[in-house]
Amino acid sequence: MTFHLTAELDTPRVGMPDIRVDGHVDDAIVGRRELHTGDDAIALAPVYDRERLPAGAGFEGPALVEEATTTTMVRAGQRAAIDRFGLLSIEEVG
Repeated sequence: MTFHLTAELDTPRVGMPDIRVDGHVDDAIVGRRELHTGDDAIALAPVYDRERLPAGAGFEGPALVEEATTTTMVRAGQRAAIDRFGLLSIEEVG
């Protein structure tokens, strides 16, 4: 015998708050670090504090984005952008 149960619950939608939009992307730079970018090349890349990146900020790699639990690398030829909720997206450019 097989028994399968599916349940749904109608609840109010939970929204995400918008993050701040004031400030400039350069205000989030907390240092610079050498990164190996392939083919034995090294680039001096900015290091951004994720919590200080304002909504609408965008920058091209190579770069690092640091936060408490992870570090994200934005490679050369990629662009990172922060949306109004603070979500980080990375896409290829060119």
